[in-house]
Amino acid sequence: MSDKSIWIVHTEADSSEADKIAALLDRQMFDVRNDYIGHEISKGRDRAEVVKEFISQSDIVIALLSKEMDESEIDSDLRFAGVTGKSRVVVCLSHEQYEIAESNSSALAPLLAGCDRVDWSRPNAFVTLLSCIRDLTAPLPEPSIEAYAGKEPFIFISYSHKDSSVVYPAIEHLHRLGYRIWYDEGIDPGNEWPDEVANALDRSSFFIVFISPRSVESQNVRNEINFALNNRKPFLAIHLEETALKKGLALRMGDIQAVFKYRMPDERYWRKLQKALPSTLLESRPVSAGRATETLDVFVCFGQGDEEMAEQVANFIKERSGKSVFYSSARTDDEASTIDRMLESAQCFVAVGSRLEHLTARWPEYEYRTFHIDMHSGRKPNGRLLSFVLGIDPVDLPLPLRRYPVITCRNESEIPEALLSLLAYLNDDSARKIKPTV
Repeated sequence: MSDKSIWIVHTEADSSEADKIAALLDRQMFDVRNDYIGHEISKGRDRAEVVKEFISQSDIVIALLSKEMDESEIDSDLRFAGVTGKSRVVVCLSHEQYEIAESNSSALAPLLAGCDRVDWSRPNAFVTLLSCIRDLTAPLPEPSIEAYAGKEPFIFISYSHKDSSVVYPAIEHLHRLGYRIWYDEGIDPGNEWPDEVANALDRSSFFIVFISPRSVESQNVRNEINFALNNRKPFLAIHLEETALKKGLALRMGDIQAVFKYRMPDERYWRKLQKALPSTLLESRPVSAGRATETLDVFVCFGQGDEEMAEQVANFIKERSGKSVFYSSARTDDEASTIDRMLESAQCFVAVGSRLEHLTARWPEYEYRTFHIDMHSGRKPNGRLLSFVLGIDPVDLPLPLRRYPVITCRNESEIPEALLSLLAYLNDDSARKIKPTV
């Protein structure tokens, strides 16, 4: 038997349909509660009290939508279920009711936005319902990184736990890029808004909310949005899918910076996201004070706009060779000493670029010229410098880069094979004997 309990909300007129659904779910070993709420109310109990009791004892709420259903009742029942973090499924007992539920112009549209819906008039409707329930009872992915707990500026992530399969990979990607991030690490969505969340939000320097039909129905997410807006936190809304915002929320978020992830390819999405995030949110890479005492294998250099390509190169080198790799987009004057220490300790330098202007920007040019000078002066007798470029003719590269090996890709489909060539060069000791042309 599943350890998840289900409560079926229905009117007295729909009791027979509720009994059929309960019997079918019971055969699938679900713990189903099919009590008609009117029986409890007839005993003199307050309706709101009964609803709170029934919902608090359930994991999933199934509401039967029919002509007999009082919209005010389904509104209050489903709204309370949403506020308490319960999963909700609306079973439309007629196709007409299903079309109403699916219509964005319906009065119920804002309420049903975060609910799975089933057209009970269609063949195999129970299979569809069962699939919805299986998805809702499947274990959520586990977060793989710890929330930031230091005193430096950090990002607060607001999201619905129902979107964790999409949000967690995004958090992990931001973490790999070096951003300091706080998120709730899987706090039970049914819990009240905990003090630790409020405290983290108060201390945060930047607020990101992942917008979806599930998140806008979450009372916790709405609390976090309102807190961030009231306290004038720098704010970014990432829309995971097309979502109808309630009028009050739409009004408050009208001028907020937004990224519509579902409208663009991943590469463009990450480029826009990184441009929106200030560099003060980046974690400095740990290095020893003063002169570097440990040898760094590879320094990856890149300009603004090539962050994702550089990350791909760096991760490939680390995962396939086990070499230590440094790359950071935190190129500010405050980070200059870190960059210098890493350049001094690195044995190999890889310049990554997809556009010539990216490589001729201030920081990339400083980095490869410094490494080139160290090789020529004899300070790095075993140093190696090469370029890994996409869509750039090697003859157009700056002079210090033209003097060394260049691995080129004409288009993105050639990157995987080019990465193998890069790895072969890094692992080839004979490559150390290659001298730069003068």
